Amino acid sequence: MPFYSLIRFFGANMVFSLGLSGYSNFQILKNLEWIVVFFTISPFLFKLYKLSVNNKQDFAFLGISFAILLLRTGTLKYFLIIAPIMLICLSAELSNKKVKWHCIMGLFLMLFFTWNYFTFEQDSLARFDLNKIIDETHANYIVSGPFEADYLSTFLWAPSPKIIWFEDYQASLQNKTAIRKYTFEFNSDKIRLRDKLVVSGGFERIDNRTYENAIIVSRNKNLANFNLNKCYEYLCVYDGL
Repeated sequence: MPFYSLIRFFGANMVFSLGLSGYSNFQILKNLEWIVVFFTISPFLFKLYKLSVNNKQDFAFLGISFAILLLRTGTLKYFLIIAPIMLICLSAELSNKKVKWHCIMGLFLMLFFTWNYFTFEQDSLARFDLNKIIDETHANYIVSGPFEADYLSTFLWAPSPKIIWFEDYQASLQNKTAIRKYTFEFNSDKIRLRDKLVVSGGFERIDNRTYENAIIVSRNKNLANFNLNKCYEYLCVYDGL
């Protein structure tokens, strides 16, 4: 299926990869960055150059595969398909000792590149700040910052105070029922149709409740249109309107 998609959308992939679509930067450079990381965490992959001398067919196959996956933006995960083939091709060049050193060095390099993903300092600060905010403010509702409701709710399991979506809070301030609306129109410029098909949809609030004694909590230290009350170690509190 990836190869079929490549053939079908080759032009679109090329335009997007080269950053000519107007919706992306030079996307191919981003892929190159991940390829550099891929080779960095595999110290002995540089020995693939020997395939160009000893086995040109394997080297050509790997080269073409790399080029295809590089052009297919967003599918770098398919490099894992080639990884076993590369190891098989390198089996004649790597001894048991080199394979062990390769694994040990690769493990330390992966820990170095991914160390930030295993730190829980920010989560600990957020949990501590949230508990302190609840004790100090006694708010009935905590309005999360934009797109932060899921994050804050992971630290609050008590039935009160409740976490409120930022969009829902804004809609309540403006006395709006609809949060978002979408309209799709289907019409042809080449063929004059008798009717125009219009499909509409949207998201509405479940009820028109208001949130009294509410505060806004966010990781953002500069939330527009709201007055900053206090910043803790990681979270900031804004006054509700």
